[in-house]
Amino acid sequence: MKSLALIVQLCLVVGGCAMGPAAGSIDRVSVEGALFLDLHVDSPCATADAPPELAGVTLTFTGPEGESLGEAVTGPIGHEPLEFGEGKEGWQYPGCRFVSLYSASLSRADSYTVSFRAAARPGQDAGVGFTGIDELGEQTIAYEELEANAFAWDFEVAPSYVVGH
Repeated sequence: MKSLALIVQLCLVVGGCAMGPAAGSIDRVSVEGALFLDLHVDSPCATADAPPELAGVTLTFTGPEGESLGEAVTGPIGHEPLEFGEGKEGWQYPGCRFVSLYSASLSRADSYTVSFRAAARPGQDAGVGFTGIDELGEQTIAYEELEANAFAWDFEVAPSYVVGH
C-alpha cells in the first residue's frame, strides 16, 4: 500500500541567511498534511462512495494564546487501495483510503491548535449524511513534535454511521 508520506519543506523567512537560520529566526513554517478516511468496502476505489465532505474543509490554526496563525483548505479527494487483511478473505478489493491534502503557511508558535469546518453542501439537511469532520474536534501539537514530524500533520476522519464499514 502506498503510504501517505508527504514531502514537506520547512519555509524559512529570514533576511540574508545563507547557511541556515540562527536559532529563533524562523518567522513562518509550512505545514502540509492530509485528511484521510479508510473505508473497508469490497469495491474499486474509483467507484466507491468517497464522502465529498473531505474536500473543501477549512483548517483554522491558532496559537497557545488563541491567536490566529493561519488557515488552509483541503483540496480534491484522491484515493488509494488499502491492504488486504483479516476479515477480507474472498474479497476482490481491499477497501479504499480517501485522501484530501492541505498546505498552510503559519506564523511560528510554541504550539498549534487546529479546528475543522466542513464546507457547506447545497441541498444537504443538517445532521444527515457524513458527520466525520464534525467529530474531529480540536487537536493540538507542540512545535517540537511538528518539527520532528518534518512539519507534516495528518488527520484520520472516522466514517460516520451512514458511510460506515
